[in-house]
Amino acid sequence: MVAFNLIPAFPMDGGRVLRAVFAMFMEYGAATRRAASIGQGIAMMVAIFMLLNHTFQPMLLLICFFIFMAAGQEAASVTQEEVTRNLRVRDAMLTDFRTLPPEATLRDGVELLLAGSQQDFPVLDTHGGMQGMLTRHDLISALAEKGPAQPVVEVMRPCPAATQPAIDLTQALETLNASNCPAIPVLDPIDGKLLGLLTTENIGEALMVRAALMKLRA
Repeated sequence: MVAFNLIPAFPMDGGRVLRAVFAMFMEYGAATRRAASIGQGIAMMVAIFMLLNHTFQPMLLLICFFIFMAAGQEAASVTQEEVTRNLRVRDAMLTDFRTLPPEATLRDGVELLLAGSQQDFPVLDTHGGMQGMLTRHDLISALAEKGPAQPVVEVMRPCPAATQPAIDLTQALETLNASNCPAIPVLDPIDGKLLGLLTTENIGEALMVRAALMKLRA
């Protein structure tokens, strides 16, 4: 078991040791990707060897698949941290959006949906605070079942997860991925008012803009 754990492939300790060695000569992200590639290569070689020599062992093949996937996830995670480094929620949040009042109906939601490209609409309370989110999927489903006069407050999702403009974008992205809503509200840390929305689409656009600017400077 000790020898197996020393194989230079993630998520085994041998892979982390190999990354540490590479990190002595290159950046942490590049070292992680190099170590992950080696781990994936080892997993593929073992799997191909079994197939060519007709020594099929299901458990060993499963281990190879696990190593290959885990190494890829480790490399992707580090790459994500690199591209979002020094970015805050305010750098990627959507600030031009439409909202719905608490007395709105599905008919009002349909009008907003058809009027622009926005697909998910925050439902605000009478004080301007976030009450829930009416998603495009929920809107269409409820429209077919309950009709356009149905109040949005009976269809909206609670979406309790929220973030703030100064929060690190990587941390906010983890919150977004763990949420059951396609967008999370960006709230003012003082009065709790809705300042913007954070979606994966906006994060992707912000990262593409950043990459283009970095390429231009290079």
